[in-house]
Amino acid sequence: MRPILIFIHAAIVSAGSLEDIKHVVLFMQENRAFDYISILEPWLVFADSPTLMFKSMQMAKNTFQQKVTPDISTEAETLLPYYINYLGGNWTESTQCTGAGQNSLQNNQACLNNDLNNLWAVNNSPTSWAHFRRQDVPVHFSIAEAWTVADMYQESVIAATEPNRVAWMSGSVNCPGGPQTPDQGGAVLDNDGTPGGSITPRVELTDKSKDAEAGILPQVSWIVGPAELSEHVPYLPRDGAWLQKKVVNAVVHGAAYNSTVLMISYDGFRVPFYIISPWTRGGNVFTEMADHNPQIIFVEQWLEALGHKGATTDQMPVWRRQHMSTLLNAFDFDHASKPDYSIPNLVSAMTPSEDADGNWDASSICQGKYGEPPTKPPAPFGPENENSNPSELSEEGSKSVRGYMTEGRYLVFEMNGYAVTAGPNATGVTGTEATSDHRNF
Repeated sequence: MRPILIFIHAAIVSAGSLEDIKHVVLFMQENRAFDYISILEPWLVFADSPTLMFKSMQMAKNTFQQKVTPDISTEAETLLPYYINYLGGNWTESTQCTGAGQNSLQNNQACLNNDLNNLWAVNNSPTSWAHFRRQDVPVHFSIAEAWTVADMYQESVIAATEPNRVAWMSGSVNCPGGPQTPDQGGAVLDNDGTPGGSITPRVELTDKSKDAEAGILPQVSWIVGPAELSEHVPYLPRDGAWLQKKVVNAVVHGAAYNSTVLMISYDGFRVPFYIISPWTRGGNVFTEMADHNPQIIFVEQWLEALGHKGATTDQMPVWRRQHMSTLLNAFDFDHASKPDYSIPNLVSAMTPSEDADGNWDASSICQGKYGEPPTKPPAPFGPENENSNPSELSEEGSKSVRGYMTEGRYLVFEMNGYAVTAGPNATGVTGTEATSDHRNF
């Protein structure tokens, strides 16, 4: 049987419970998808049955079966998700600085294909359907498993970096139908930025780490690291992992960790998102639908709980407030008098290489060794991939759930040594004795 989630009911959080938080740190990396960490079940990934369906002229396919045209390959009509380093060898090194296609509004909308979501191999790159495994990004797995990861978190705009950074910081990209007016500059849909530079602010990370260690962080901090550590191709995931661990360690080993929340997100399509705090410890899965706007909504509700008036922005489209999570149910405030202040032992992170002048140079070394752009492993077109079972890509395991449930889950209710289970499309429930690994029901 497929691994099962333990369902733990998350009560609606009262505003007063937020008062224990004194600092919120928001940290965003670049252009990596949830596929980074999606092979660990039971996050909603390859093994889940209720994948969206679309109809082709020949047969019904699910969204894992991306369309393949003859100009890409004549050996297959579809491409299923695959491990990018399936050939082994030097690919495990070269894929650290390689990537897929472009993430512009035009490219991503072409892949989305009027919501059929079936042209990633055609209009982006077959590599966009590849994923890493734990051994490729162990630090990312380590952080996500120690606290709470959201598996229904999307980017705010199906477009490039800067639109999503703008949405992350302001709640809007000035799109038609929003609260802004046409004379306010038009929608932000690309990476043009403002004249003279990027619209994305950068911080000096050493000072921010010192502030965290001393417990003197501002109420709200935004962290955007240097490009070389951003994980944006051709910059290496393991270099970004080093930065992530530095930020996490600065917070959790800092004097104010007991009252601090750190949120880590990305600006890709469906993206990793995890919440580090004493109220989110334990390797939980947060299941509610969210994009970057809920980070703002969370800060608003938290500031209001602290007594600040007028903390709600009037720039966010109403639709976002109506349809996105507040993130409150990701937190276990039911035990606010005794949060989990324990600090996990994260795996080691490789220190990024530097040149003689102290500049991070891992991407230039990788490109110099494997080509610019680096040669990619060929996609495994053919029967072995086309007829494979996506569920076999996933690790086995079980996690506690927080938030309102979404589709595609096995639910287990445990009490006093017994368990009640309901699977997808179940017409009844099964009762058995509970097991230590929460399976075999």
